[in-house]
Amino acid sequence: MNEFDVFPDPELFGKEPCPKPSAADYEEDDELDDLLDLVPDGDEKPSPLLGQVKAAFAKSAPCHSAPSRFPVKDVGALPIVIDPLGELDALLAELRSHGDYRAVREKYCHLSIILNLRGALAPAFRPQLKTGKRKGDSVFFEIHRDQMVIDCHWLQHKGGTTKARDVEFRPMFNTAEPFPFDLAWMFAVKKWTGVHRADEALSLTPFQQCQLVTIRGKLVAGRFDAALNGVRNSGGRVPPKIAAVRQALNEWVERDRRVLPHRDAYEYLWLAREVLGSGAPIRLIADLFALMTGESMRDDKTIRSKLEKMDRVISKA
Repeated sequence: MNEFDVFPDPELFGKEPCPKPSAADYEEDDELDDLLDLVPDGDEKPSPLLGQVKAAFAKSAPCHSAPSRFPVKDVGALPIVIDPLGELDALLAELRSHGDYRAVREKYCHLSIILNLRGALAPAFRPQLKTGKRKGDSVFFEIHRDQMVIDCHWLQHKGGTTKARDVEFRPMFNTAEPFPFDLAWMFAVKKWTGVHRADEALSLTPFQQCQLVTIRGKLVAGRFDAALNGVRNSGGRVPPKIAAVRQALNEWVERDRRVLPHRDAYEYLWLAREVLGSGAPIRLIADLFALMTGESMRDDKTIRSKLEKMDRVISKA
């Protein structure tokens, strides 16, 4: 989700006339609805007119309003920050108080790249932005593109097997060279869905997709939604799976207070296995757990034992 590829490329920002997407553009980008119509709370149902509102917004959004580049060009010029995660928490609290993303954008991007360089906490598991803006506000387009550049920088910094399909974007993942932020920005403004980026343009593994905020295929995105947000089917809204897991863990803590210091670790282990898939190797679950929490498990035997113990607790709930 969080796809919004309706604005033209950045070289067109601020130029008149502003090209408008065609009707086919809206039909092809099947993830635009996910961006502008986040999962409703409770049993709230979206208005039947919502689709028309979205299309009208997308057609009328002024293309000169969006930033035309990412606010980092050289990691060597970033400020020295002792506690980037703590500063990020404080910055997001500030954003919640006033809702002006532009006012915090530069510092948010700086802190995000600094956290990438530290390599401990993946972008998907950091505190997330909340602006308080209404659905359909153009700020979500800006946030999404910044987050996509951050995701790409994370992939390059962590190394791995990423190889872009298109030759023009392969320098993004050359670990022997400085990360090309301007090229990543051009990748972010391409009119591609998240599914296309993840599964075709970059051919990312599920393990890689799980670490990112913006670039996920349908399978991994569906697992995250089912686990954390809940989904809708013909029978109505299905609550997120994690709600029942948390309840079971809380009941376990009530029975045995010694579990309390370990409750969050059990929850993260469950989530790591859930989004990777039930057949994921123990080592990948452990690696994703570490990128969720910044802490590593001792060995595979410990992880397997904790998962088995947790499964017994959940099955009895």
